[in-house]
Amino acid sequence: MTKNDFAWPDDNDDNASWPDDDNEEFAWPDDDEEDDEFDPGCGFSVVCRPTQTTDSEAEDDADAQTVTVAITRALMLDLLFEMRNVEWSAGQIDAAAAFFNRLADSDDAEFRLKAAASPLLREDAALKLLKNPAHDVRLALAKNVDAQALIPVKERLLLTEKDVEVRGALLESALKVWEKAFHRDEELALKLRKDAQALATESLRHASPNVCDVAAGVLEALEKDIPAVQTQDSARPSFLTFWGMYRQSARFEELLAARSQWAFFLVEDDADEWERAELPLPYPALEILANTLAVSEFHDGARLLERLACHPDHFIRADVAGRDDVPIEVYARFKEETDYAVRKALLTNPNALEVMSEETMERLVGNDPMLLCEAYKETKNEKLDELMTKLYGFWGENGDKMVEALKSKKIGDAVDQALDEI
Repeated sequence: MTKNDFAWPDDNDDNASWPDDDNEEFAWPDDDEEDDEFDPGCGFSVVCRPTQTTDSEAEDDADAQTVTVAITRALMLDLLFEMRNVEWSAGQIDAAAAFFNRLADSDDAEFRLKAAASPLLREDAALKLLKNPAHDVRLALAKNVDAQALIPVKERLLLTEKDVEVRGALLESALKVWEKAFHRDEELALKLRKDAQALATESLRHASPNVCDVAAGVLEALEKDIPAVQTQDSARPSFLTFWGMYRQSARFEELLAARSQWAFFLVEDDADEWERAELPLPYPALEILANTLAVSEFHDGARLLERLACHPDHFIRADVAGRDDVPIEVYARFKEETDYAVRKALLTNPNALEVMSEETMERLVGNDPMLLCEAYKETKNEKLDELMTKLYGFWGENGDKMVEALKSKKIGDAVDQALDEI
């Protein structure tokens, strides 16, 4: 549409009129149309506040201000999934319990499902979820061994009369919760044994043979009066398995909290202040944010990523450094970076290389020709090519061999050979 396609009506023209809304050349904007990039969120936000260890106290300092970013439902579900096996620290557990119990009242079935699987569930929330019409929610609750110790036997029997799968899961959980308490609390173990026995005895009358079979197995195990010995794999766990367990441990959370400039929380947007529960985001959830938090003009996602770029854990910093959708300000946070994983993420990121100065790249490479070699092999970036020539080309013929070796696909042998000849 040109500038002449729409104009004010001429007062001197008897036939003057406003353009027809149905005219294809002009139409009023549709109020229902929204920018594709705008997402109002799912009712939850990530809030980042400076901790007591933050040096800055100036109110106008960006590093001393609270940042709030609304998140999408998909990201919310990813965060909850990553927190399923977290061992909460002493400073986090009360807030985490309050948050997951609030989720039990959510209108979103997926959020209720995450609450049902949480080991932090309290009795009132567990009873609400057991009455939930969604099969998946009640099944998740039935498999939640920690929650089963909170629910009276009569409630479990009444609310699973016709649901075969849920009743079977309840029977198995009743046995597991007794086994769990057997070597810890004799009085509690005795009570839990009676609960499991009552549940199994009543279930022998169930119409489903599947339930009866599970019930008979539970009674047989209880008659031995000693839990079966848990068999463990004789093979030693790999480092990755150990790290996966450690990164979700309470000790690791406490170490991170003591060294972090900022604290991150998951909060409910519309909840009243007196009932709002704030969930401290543990390490696995922060990794998800560093990898997948969207950067948009509608919220402070970039500022949140800037703070994650200064996180004490190098894997989280490397996740942010490897992203190709962040503004220059985020990459500026890595000017003094010394960790290898983060430096490699920056040097293999074409978007970061585009905005970094030659001096910054040279400092990131340091005295590590193999890092420069791997970065060039992955990106084929011209700035890295020029940096190779600057760093090693002045050695004359040997320098040329070094540069040629660094660009070679046979990285290991070529670099070793070139270094031997220098």
